[in-house]
Amino acid sequence: TKMLADDPHFGPYMSIPGKDNGFDIEGLAVHGRRLLLGLRGPVLRGWAALLEVEIDARDDHLRLAPLDNSGSLFRKHFLQLDGMGVRDLHFSGDDLFILAGPTMVLDGEIRLFKWPCAKPQLTANREPVRFVPALTESVALPHGRGVNRAEAVCDLPPELAGDKPSWLVLYDAPGPNRRDGEHAVFGDLLQHG
Repeated sequence: TKMLADDPHFGPYMSIPGKDNGFDIEGLAVHGRRLLLGLRGPVLRGWAALLEVEIDARDDHLRLAPLDNSGSLFRKHFLQLDGMGVRDLHFSGDDLFILAGPTMVLDGEIRLFKWPCAKPQLTANREPVRFVPALTESVALPHGRGVNRAEAVCDLPPELAGDKPSWLVLYDAPGPNRRDGEHAVFGDLLQHG
């Protein structure tokens, strides 16, 4: 967070609690040595953000590596998620799926968006700040009042999914319909192609 302290977009939000639209990293997606960090907050005038960084592994330590010849250590990608923040990120092929929901601890809509062909676009991009309005909404996810807030999405391994590619969606604060006793909770399986 030190390198963002003077950033015009994120610097002012560093002292605000994460769940009050302050700086809050919730999603992570990896592409080679590049990491995409999804921000639950801040959401700025309806735009959610991803930070792109490159990692260099030395001994037992990870360090930020320059993204280009100018020495930039991060790039900012602003996504139009209808005022929601990032809850999780997941690559499927070249596409990036973004689980989005309220920035604060509020009941509200939770949706899964798709950034088609994100990997080649990220690879080709050299701009320090980029706005990505052309996302496709994939699916609205169930949620309840104070319960069942989708928090994570991942591909289900083929040995569990059979011949139907599926995502597993897991929920924070599972309601009674998502629990089986004290030690078991249910997620959702979503088929994708």
